[in-house]
Amino acid sequence: MDRRLLPWLAMLLSLHILPFVMLPALIGGDEPYYALMAHSLASDLDVDIRDDLREVEAGSTAAGRTRAGQRLLPHVRDIHGRKVFAHPLGLPLIASPLIALQALIAPDTSPDLLLGSLTLLVTFAGLLAGSALAWQITKNGRDAALVVCSSYLSSPLWFYSRTFLTEPYTWSWAILAIWSLTSGRLALASLFLALTLAMKETAILLVVPILIGCAALFGMRKAVALAIGPLLFAVLFALKNILLVGTPFSTFQTFQLGNPYGGAVGLLLDPSHGLFWFAPLMIVAAGGWLLRPENDVERWLGVLSLMAFSSYFAVTAGWADWSGGGAYGPRLLLPVLPSLVIPLVRILRAARSRAAISALAMLYTAGFVVNWCAALDPSTAFWGASAVKLVGKDPLVAALGAATGVSLLCLVARKFPTIHPGRREREGGSSSSH
Repeated sequence: MDRRLLPWLAMLLSLHILPFVMLPALIGGDEPYYALMAHSLASDLDVDIRDDLREVEAGSTAAGRTRAGQRLLPHVRDIHGRKVFAHPLGLPLIASPLIALQALIAPDTSPDLLLGSLTLLVTFAGLLAGSALAWQITKNGRDAALVVCSSYLSSPLWFYSRTFLTEPYTWSWAILAIWSLTSGRLALASLFLALTLAMKETAILLVVPILIGCAALFGMRKAVALAIGPLLFAVLFALKNILLVGTPFSTFQTFQLGNPYGGAVGLLLDPSHGLFWFAPLMIVAAGGWLLRPENDVERWLGVLSLMAFSSYFAVTAGWADWSGGGAYGPRLLLPVLPSLVIPLVRILRAARSRAAISALAMLYTAGFVVNWCAALDPSTAFWGASAVKLVGKDPLVAALGAATGVSLLCLVARKFPTIHPGRREREGGSSSSH
């Protein structure tokens, strides 16, 4: 690794962990239930959390320290007369060995720091993998840093790096799968793709485009090998369902169709959950799909990213609870937000005039300020606060966010080393290899 990248990585890591540092605890929503299921798997070796719920009410910290002594709703559903957990089991399964280890080392310790750190670790790995992929696409380290800065720190991807929910893990595993595939680590890519699918059934809308892209760009043989991981998970998923409810095709929740038009408008414009308010640059980035790609690889990337985003957006908009409950921003769209990086690269490449560049910088800054305010006040943000409320709660914090966001953008644009994939250039050297 080029040593010139170390200050950037340190700065990125500092901002990455900021939302959890400000409140190092599970906040609520579905987090306590995933934590409690991980505890049940680790301590009781079963998937029945009803006894664990009673223990929490009696004072257990297994659902997080802030939930000790509270009476939590069951979050179970009835399938063929059997009560089962109303959430996917993949995330608790991943965390359960760590919970078991913690119980051995420090009994009766709340899982907040452990589970928060796990999410931070996985999402930072996904962020680094995404940075490497952006580097491959842009062929320029500085451009890649601008893309990562714009898409991550100016969107809800940043805030959700602090949550123990499936969405941040879904996008991280998917990005790690793509990075592993492009790095020639096919077995690892297959594993990451299986983990992507294990987070939530809707992740199939990400897995299928990745498999199609592998077949188109790397050949059918590699695509078949890549599919082994997801197929093995599908077998285990069916077996789990047969054992628990007697049918192989039961999902964690039944799909409840709502108002697709209202959901689509809400996902884009709702003050508390609309993408426009929490990541305005990413809304504009979608226009990049209309721009001409530079080569066949970029054309395929455009088609596949559009396939993933449009299918995920349509399913989410059609869902009765498209807002994701009391959540920060467009929570349910989080897994597919990285697909907007592909059209964003085209937008940034096409922006030549000072007016266009300034407009994009303003959109980035607006998104950065909202997510900065959320990072500094996670409790308010988590429960569905509107972007206007977050920014207006403390104008000085918002002003500091604007100054920080602009300074970061200028620092990256002016000081980040122009390093190209596979080679090192001398500081200030020529970029004629484009």
